[in-house]
Amino acid sequence: MRSGVENEAESWGPIQDWLLKHRWEGRTIILIHHEGKGGKPRGSSKREDVLDTMIGLRKKDDQCTQDESVFELTFSKARDFFGDDAEPMLIKLKVSNGQVSWAHETVQPARSSRIRSSRALGMTAGRVSQLMKEVIQGENVVPFRKSGAGASQRDRERDQKDA
Repeated sequence: MRSGVENEAESWGPIQDWLLKHRWEGRTIILIHHEGKGGKPRGSSKREDVLDTMIGLRKKDDQCTQDESVFELTFSKARDFFGDDAEPMLIKLKVSNGQVSWAHETVQPARSSRIRSSRALGMTAGRVSQLMKEVIQGENVVPFRKSGAGASQRDRERDQKDA
């Protein structure tokens, strides 16, 4: 269905009406869209207004092997679920002896484990950031805070806030 101008919000009005009509009738509609060069969906953000859930799927080339593909699944919009259910996941597709298997884990423990291992090998925070292919700033590079007597005032305040 193509009509209107992609970047103009008004062009999405008829499609949104159609989507809402089907939602009210209890139907699920799946829209598939691709990202532009900047990593964001192209065109007007107006089309996202009526969506309940937006899922991103990105291949993690740096973690793939000949027998395993790894993807990061993220929820950029989650209207009806939250917390642990909305956490990003690493999805792994593995082929071994002709058998296909899927596995998944949450991103934070996987990311934290990779950071911890890299730092244990003596890598600097900047090098870890480069390896993770992420823009991680200063104190967020190594999200493991000291607790107790060795903790900074800022970390103690964060720990109290998190408790």
